[in-house]
Amino acid sequence: MRVLFIGGTGLISSACTRLAVERGVELCLLNRGGHPERALGATTIVADLRDEAAVDRALAGRRFDAVVDWIAFTPTDIERDLRLFADRADQFVFISSASAYQKPLAGWLLREDTPLANPFWDYARNKIACEERLMRAFREDRVPVTIIRPSLTYGDTQVPLAVNSWERPYTAIARMRRGKPLVVPGDGTSLWTITHNSDFAKGFVGLLGRPEAIGEVFNIMSDEVLTWDEIYRRRRRGTDRPHRVRLHRGLPARDGRHAAGRQVGQRRVRHVEDHGPGARLPRHDALRGGDPADRGLVRRGPGPPARGRRDGRPLGPPDRRVSAGPRERRRGVRPRSLKPDPDGRD
Repeated sequence: MRVLFIGGTGLISSACTRLAVERGVELCLLNRGGHPERALGATTIVADLRDEAAVDRALAGRRFDAVVDWIAFTPTDIERDLRLFADRADQFVFISSASAYQKPLAGWLLREDTPLANPFWDYARNKIACEERLMRAFREDRVPVTIIRPSLTYGDTQVPLAVNSWERPYTAIARMRRGKPLVVPGDGTSLWTITHNSDFAKGFVGLLGRPEAIGEVFNIMSDEVLTWDEIYRRRRRGTDRPHRVRLHRGLPARDGRHAAGRQVGQRRVRHVEDHGPGARLPRHDALRGGDPADRGLVRRGPGPPARGRRDGRPLGPPDRRVSAGPRERRRGVRPRSLKPDPDGRD
């Protein structure tokens, strides 16, 4: 099977790259060649996706059983993908997001046919618009589309919490060890699932090249459902420190629309997903979760620089992503803005 990943070296996609290569997939990665160590076993095609003419030349004469775009976030990205890949793939896979599901929730269980609507987060609204455009292309132009909706997914260089720094992932652990507070959404009882990227890869790679997956939408996440309080308690293993401060309803606009949207439109509401059609397809492996503490991510401490980076500056919530406290405001500290996740973590 010949597969093309657009990107392929990010948080989720790097695990899928490794597993696809292990399973004998003839894998090509189309990217700018920035992380060759994450592409071992795959063929890297170096091109800038923003230069359509260069991509077209780089892919001349090639056809793939599946093309996966890990870095499409807006309808403009999808229009570009349709121009470049619709005639080159027997399956086009779009990485959407579980944040697209209806908020406020109408029921406790999210299925693939749950309505899509998220007035709180423009990231989610863009993902919804992408899905709508692709399904129209499927209906009207017979473009072979498959849509994947991940939820909160982490890897060996991340500590998955509702509010933490993705760039400096050990910020939260350092704060726990110093007895500093962390932010928990709502009252801490919302139900959530977190999924290790290697577990996500098991479900994802099994869907590539499968005719049964065309025109379908799949949730891929752990079967383990936990409250945010329990997720934070598990992260505490080995720290023996107090761990939380409540996230008050309504985030100040000055803290950034992306940060506020992520919390109000995603993390603060329960997310329990049904695996739907994915559970019925062969080779779509059941996912049983994975505790970062069990994997040693918390106990072994910072370790390599990429894993051990933390934001050591004094402030209330980690990485200044939700609010700056009174002392920080007096000192003129401003919250940092958040960029859309480069690899569909949410």
